[in-house]
Amino acid sequence: MRPEFGPSFPRRRSYRLLSSSGVDVILLAEAVEKTRMPKAKSVLFGASVAIISTGLAIIGVGAFFLKRLDDHAFGDPGVFYAAVRHYASVTSAGVLVCLAGCIALAMVLDYKQGFRAGVSSIFIGSAVAIFGLFLFPIHFPSGDVYFSLLGVTFGASLVFVSVGSIRYFSNRIRFTRGKH
Repeated sequence: MRPEFGPSFPRRRSYRLLSSSGVDVILLAEAVEKTRMPKAKSVLFGASVAIISTGLAIIGVGAFFLKRLDDHAFGDPGVFYAAVRHYASVTSAGVLVCLAGCIALAMVLDYKQGFRAGVSSIFIGSAVAIFGLFLFPIHFPSGDVYFSLLGVTFGASLVFVSVGSIRYFSNRIRFTRGKH
């Protein structure tokens, strides 16, 4: 039954423009449905962001303790260097976790977004290479954090650009084979 008041639009799942007094309007629900990410893709996107955040937190923990070791040298050099090796391995583990998250994120993005993320990572890596020397001098124990951050940024750019290139060439091959 139709209500006696208000406009009555047909409930279709099409993306047609509705005309109301000369103005074309797209229904908001249809516009949202058109741009919605599939469920599996959105889950992978959320998981990849969580993995990258976890990796950065691990690097942050290692950086905190390595920065503390810059200021406090122990009496026994064996204990000091064992602590430096331990926290350096923590930051290295954070790099691997971040890169795993970058691989998952690169699989979600299309090739254009992957290329943009790769270029952004290169610019961020260049900034880290320049300004990171002031925060983490390489002759102190916290210098490992500098190299870990460089590994994350340039590794992420390599991941995004390589996955984007693979997607681009697979799309090109798929379209050229379909035209013949």
